[in-house]
Amino acid sequence: MPQMPPYDSYGTPVNAYGAQNTQLHDVEEEAPQASGYKLIFWLLILAIAASLTVLGLWSAAKGLASLTQKLTDTSQEMQDAAGSVVGAVNETINLMTEFPTDASEPDYQAPESDVTQPSTGEEQAQEPEEAENTALEPGDVMQEPLDTTQETEQQPEPQEPTEVDHILVVNFDENADDWHKALTAHDALLWDTLTSGSSATTLPQEYAQILEGAGIPCTVVEGTFNNEQLSWCLVQIDDANYYIDIINDLLVPAPDSGQNGAVVHTYFGLSYEEMRLSGHILDESRFEPAAATSLAANFFVHNGIYLNAYDEVLLGQIIAKQAVSQDGDPYVFEVRFTNARAFEVARQVFLDTENLRQILSEATKLQPTEIAAHEVAAIYILTAIVTTKR
Repeated sequence: MPQMPPYDSYGTPVNAYGAQNTQLHDVEEEAPQASGYKLIFWLLILAIAASLTVLGLWSAAKGLASLTQKLTDTSQEMQDAAGSVVGAVNETINLMTEFPTDASEPDYQAPESDVTQPSTGEEQAQEPEEAENTALEPGDVMQEPLDTTQETEQQPEPQEPTEVDHILVVNFDENADDWHKALTAHDALLWDTLTSGSSATTLPQEYAQILEGAGIPCTVVEGTFNNEQLSWCLVQIDDANYYIDIINDLLVPAPDSGQNGAVVHTYFGLSYEEMRLSGHILDESRFEPAAATSLAANFFVHNGIYLNAYDEVLLGQIIAKQAVSQDGDPYVFEVRFTNARAFEVARQVFLDTENLRQILSEATKLQPTEIAAHEVAAIYILTAIVTTKR
C-alpha cells in the first residue's frame, strides 16, 4: 500500500520537512492563469483586427467620397465646357449672321458701334428705339423680306440682243482689285450716260464688255423687272457670283421736273434671292440661275454703310462720310438696314423732309434746297438725292 503524504492540522499536505506541499496548487493555479492570458491576447488581436477593419473601411469611404467629389467636379467642368462651347457656337452663329465687313479696301467703314442690341420697350414715334440686331451672314437674305414679285399669266417676249455702238474707255487704277474695277466701271458708265443723255438700253452689254476687257467674267442675262422686260449682269468677283442691275442704278429725273439725275448702288452686288425679292425674275428657260449667294461684294456690305438698328447719330456719321467722298450736287446718301423694323423707323425719318434736312445739316453742314427720297423696301435700302445751297 502506497504511503500517503503527511497532512497538517488543516488537511494540507506537507513534505518531510513540515512545509506545505504547494506544487499541486501551483499547477492548478497556472492553468486558469494561462487561459486568462490567452483570452486577453486574442481579445487584443480581435480589437486590433477590428480597428484595422474600421480604419480600412474609413479609408475606403474617404477615398470613395474623394472619388465622388472628383467625378462631380469633372462632370461640372464638362458641363461648363459644354456650356462654353454652346455659347461660343451661338455667338459665332450670331456674328456670322452679321454683314461681313472684311472686304478689301472699303471706301467707308460703318462705326464699330453700329451693331446695337434691341431695346426692351416698345418703339415710340417721337423717339424710336433700337431695332433687333439681326445681322446677316454671307449667303443669307434679310429677315421679313417684302416680296414684290407678282404672278403673270403671260411673260413678255424675249428681247433680241442689242448691239453696242461704242464702248466707254475706263481708266482703272493699276492697283485696283476686281471689286473696285467693277465699281469704277459701273459709276463711270452711268455718269457718262446721265451727262450725255444717251439711252440706257445697252448699259448691260456695255458694262459686260468693259469688265471682260478688264479680265472680270461678266454675262448679260434677261428676265423681267416688275413685269417689264429687262437685262442685267451676272458678274464674278473673287470666285463668287453677284448680280448687278446697272440700268436701275441710274436715276433719271422726269422731264421738266427740274430735278437732277443720280447714280446709286441699290442693285450692285446682289444675290439671286435678293434680286428675286426686289422684283427681278430671271428667264430660266434661257438662263440657268447662278449660285449667287454671297454678300461680300454687295456695295453696302463692302463699304460698311448699313445699320442693324435705327440710330440717328450713326446715320449722321454714315451720311458725313459719304458727303466727304462726293464732289458736289447732287449729293447721294445711301444706307441699308438689316431688318424690317429698323428700316421702317428710318423710312419715316426719310419721308419727313424737315427731319431729314436737319440730320443732313448737322452731319454735313450742307444746306439742302431739295431732297428726293427713294426706297427699295424689299431689301431695306433708303436713298436721298440732295441738292444744296452753296
